[in-house]
Amino acid sequence: MRQWPWSTWSKPFIYVVLCALFLQFGLGMQRTLFNNFAAEEFGAGAQQIGWLESVREIPGLLTFLIVGLTVLLARNLMLAVSVCLVGAGLMMYAGAGQMGGLVIATLVYSTGFHVFFPLQSAQVLGMTDPGHKAKRLGELNSVAALSYLLAMGFVYLAAQWLNFRQMFIIAGAITLPGALIMLALPRTVQKQRPRGFVIRRAYSLYYALTFLASTRRQIVTSFAIFALVKVYGAPVRTIAALLFVSNVLAVLTRSLCGQMVDRIGERNAMWITYASVIFIFLGYAFIPWPPVLYGLYILDNFLMGFDVSQSTYLDKIATRDDVPPTLALGSTINHITGVTVPLISGYLWASFGHWASFVFGAVVAGCSLYLVSLMRVPATPYASAPAVVAGGGSV
Repeated sequence: MRQWPWSTWSKPFIYVVLCALFLQFGLGMQRTLFNNFAAEEFGAGAQQIGWLESVREIPGLLTFLIVGLTVLLARNLMLAVSVCLVGAGLMMYAGAGQMGGLVIATLVYSTGFHVFFPLQSAQVLGMTDPGHKAKRLGELNSVAALSYLLAMGFVYLAAQWLNFRQMFIIAGAITLPGALIMLALPRTVQKQRPRGFVIRRAYSLYYALTFLASTRRQIVTSFAIFALVKVYGAPVRTIAALLFVSNVLAVLTRSLCGQMVDRIGERNAMWITYASVIFIFLGYAFIPWPPVLYGLYILDNFLMGFDVSQSTYLDKIATRDDVPPTLALGSTINHITGVTVPLISGYLWASFGHWASFVFGAVVAGCSLYLVSLMRVPATPYASAPAVVAGGGSV
């Protein structure tokens, strides 16, 4: 008899999943509405949009510091606060009267979700038994992708009745119940506190892999679709269909990718990913047939489901208290590349042609593959025994 995935979920994990559903719905509405809202209501051009996107990334650069300063608060309380910041920021868009209002709303909601995601990963890792951590993270990512798709569909349907500001109020209101769910977590996981700043030499391979993985992701995000449009003339309907297929694939495969990581191990999962990414980037650089490139884009989106292997690798080499702040540092590293990599890749494109940007990506993937060969992954987490916490239970 078929067993549905959620039938094996623990009660604390169900709380995290429900919170992710509400939060991702609000974030999905924001990403769907924002560009049109800024352009139509405020007359923003490409320069202003780029500036606002840079503002959005500022809290990401400070994630490590922000999480490090929250050592006095229990993790579930920090998650609830971060959800409230997201909801408040989304509602603030509805009241923005000029560009300054957009900037403030963007900073508020961005601070919330940049704090939320590393702590959410740490929460899942801390409440899940060894051998199932990547699977749970993959299932959570599938739920997030599904909620994101539902938000896009809601905006598509509601736009004929509601204006931008009304939909931003709805986005914020839908997000806020996630905070109540985090506050209602079972007592055995409420009292976990994030640790302060942590930088350890023992985690240097994780830092390096995170930096290179983010570099690869930034190249894809900034230039893969752009190359299909600019170099090969892909029409907007084709791009829309490609993005839709990619998101549906994320819903269907993220859990499977997590299960595969648990089964074959982080080292093998990363090796498969980066060996494939080298081929994908070289394809973007030298294959001139768009249908093949569409397939490579979808393949790359599928491979991103294996990114949970970085978090589970850290969980196996780090002490439990070190995991949340180290994940937060990983988020900061991600945003360093978010600022620098598009500039480097753009310069290579302008100087030598589009192929140079993707050859650069292939070199980055090759460096990642070398680092993966140096990995020595313990069979079980560093501190796999249940941690006794306030309330007399264990995680």
